[in-house]
Amino acid sequence: MSPRRSLAGPGTAGSVSAASRGEILSAPESQRAARRGGAAGCGVSLPLPSRPPESLIGERGIAITGRPGAGAAPQAVQGKGSNVKKLPVSMSSFRELVEKDLVYADKTRSVHEMVTGGKFNFLARPRRFGKTLLLSAVEALFGEPPPPLYPGYPPRKGPRELFSGLWIGSSGYEYETHPVVSVSMARASSSPETLKLDIVEYLAHIASGHGLDMDASRPGAALASLVKGLRQKFGRQVVLLIDEYDAPASVNFDRPLLAEGNRSVLRDFYAGVMDSDEHLRLVLLIGVTSLAMSGLAPALSGIEDLTLDPRFSGSCGFTAGDLDGNFGEHMADALRTMTERGGMPAGSTADDLRELILDWYGGYSWDGTTRVMNPCSTVQLFDQATFSDYWNPASCFGPALGDVSDGDLLSLVNDGFRDLPKRALCPDGKGAAGPAPALFQSGYLTVDEVSPGPDGPLYTLRIPNREVWLIRDGSFSRLLYSLLGRSPQDVSRELKGALRRLDSGALTGLFASFFGSFPAGRLRDDESCYRNIARGFLGGLHTPKVMPLSHGAAGAPGLAVFYPDERLYAAVEIRCPGDWQADGKEDLDGKVRLSLAREAVRAAGEKEHVLPFAAQVDRVVIVGLGVVWSGRCLALAEEGDPARIRPAGA
Repeated sequence: MSPRRSLAGPGTAGSVSAASRGEILSAPESQRAARRGGAAGCGVSLPLPSRPPESLIGERGIAITGRPGAGAAPQAVQGKGSNVKKLPVSMSSFRELVEKDLVYADKTRSVHEMVTGGKFNFLARPRRFGKTLLLSAVEALFGEPPPPLYPGYPPRKGPRELFSGLWIGSSGYEYETHPVVSVSMARASSSPETLKLDIVEYLAHIASGHGLDMDASRPGAALASLVKGLRQKFGRQVVLLIDEYDAPASVNFDRPLLAEGNRSVLRDFYAGVMDSDEHLRLVLLIGVTSLAMSGLAPALSGIEDLTLDPRFSGSCGFTAGDLDGNFGEHMADALRTMTERGGMPAGSTADDLRELILDWYGGYSWDGTTRVMNPCSTVQLFDQATFSDYWNPASCFGPALGDVSDGDLLSLVNDGFRDLPKRALCPDGKGAAGPAPALFQSGYLTVDEVSPGPDGPLYTLRIPNREVWLIRDGSFSRLLYSLLGRSPQDVSRELKGALRRLDSGALTGLFASFFGSFPAGRLRDDESCYRNIARGFLGGLHTPKVMPLSHGAAGAPGLAVFYPDERLYAAVEIRCPGDWQADGKEDLDGKVRLSLAREAVRAAGEKEHVLPFAAQVDRVVIVGLGVVWSGRCLALAEEGDPARIRPAGA
């Protein structure tokens, strides 16, 4: 008994299929073919030559090592078997995923926390981030099994069967059956009069399916009447689930009068939610915009905002564990396909692909600790076997980028939203909030770290991944090149030539021009800052493949540049003075810079990312930059002899 339907279209109540006890089913059939199955990728270690690497420190002293590539041709990654779970492409029904045995990353621990915690809950996540699937799992947990799809079909699974094998199924949770009312506002973007009529008609349809009479003309009164009637009929409290709770207002951001009119209707509807307290078992609202910024907070006073609650940081999106535990066969298949197409170097391993996936689609966090990947883009990657900005077309959020200036974009590149209180991420709407809240809520920014503050936690934001860098046709990178005053084609030729010649002076000058293009005062002595800048410039080249170096003991990932047509690979690591090197800002003789450059070379070599490329390149180059920013003066490492520093395995 779980009515579900999207409010749709001016003057209509939307099409529904009535089932026994008034259930309204919504289970779109996916037409996408499953990806081929395969074994988890197994890397082939390639021997590197025993001869010492070529080394040099050129003028202005970038620390760099290079060597010819060598090694036997790697074995192809082989797939196996065909009994592989299909991908849930464009699907958000938990029941459908389970009954069709599709891939499902277990989020039922978060579901358990929600249904056993407070009564009134709200969770905000970016668009296409798995919110509807989470809501659907809650619906399936409380609802009774629906009738067979057709007469004579076997019975449908009940909650115990649906959740068997998942975390909540072995948690000792005592299943409860409750009437479930599930409403989606995702398509309810019409006029206030039509929106009001749609809501009332939809609730009346549910009431009629249960044999209840409802005589109400206002959304709030209609909801209160329905909830009370269901409670009296079934003797159990009602579970109320609302998807895209503020969509009728938020999608009309560019038509303020229409948005405010729809907001007024929604306030009346949510007043009915709060007035039904005694008849409700659970209320869960999900959307993109925070309660405060939606303008609906007064009507929803007392609701608990779970958005930044660490318990729910992994409730939407894929963690690294989800990737390894659910997509192993699909990773092997995608790796094989991309290798055959030339999208990945021959000999690439599952770990190489995993790092690229994290770089492209990972990095999202709401607690600064748990990191998740964009689930929509990750599934599309495995389905298409191609890296692309899949999320971008569906993630347009007008207020987020419409009023963002070049100065704001500079702040993003510079990782400049630092130590913000919670109210800065979810402002009360009583004044100008700046770009941070909209960019954060829509997914263009994410939490990098959380630190204690005098009045509560402080949040530092950053751009999450490469996919977001490509938003608005690569506007972040285009902005950087406009600052530099040079074309990506010219920079690509210069970079390729300098790497080919092992010209440290040219390389040093190139990176110095990147960093020096920023206005004074917009940079800080922070490796993430310089890495973001380098990533933006190199990522805008398009000609080489720009990849992350792997994570590990060596620290945060650096960058790798691969020119397949030129058989050239370069690893780039950047080091800045830490707190213990405060005197580095007075590094007039360059010793600190040299030490940092040497450490950067060691770090890049330790990550062993050169190994899979050895048979495909004539030259592997490791670039180490030691950067010290002092006032208006940017200085790189200037002297030294790193001959003893070699790539791993050399």
